[in-house]
Amino acid sequence: MRLRGYGQAFLDLAFTEHRVIVEIDGWAYHRGLREFLRDDRRQNALVLDGWVVIRTSWFELQETPETVVQNVTDALASRARPAEI
Repeated sequence: MRLRGYGQAFLDLAFTEHRVIVEIDGWAYHRGLREFLRDDRRQNALVLDGWVVIRTSWFELQETPETVVQNVTDALASRARPAEI
């Protein structure tokens, strides 16, 4: 996906209809300041473009996957409701 103000972004999991993204952070990929700052820039660009970003970790996926599923389910449900006026 190409993001204004960021460029080409590679996403872990995207629910395009609801504009919800799940980003899975792992220690192997996020070991330095450069990677950390790049993720911040990408997340800000996504939010400014109307996406909801759910962050999780590889550890959370392994230890409490139900938490990840619940967070994603809640985000999708909140985006499916008509906007309140």
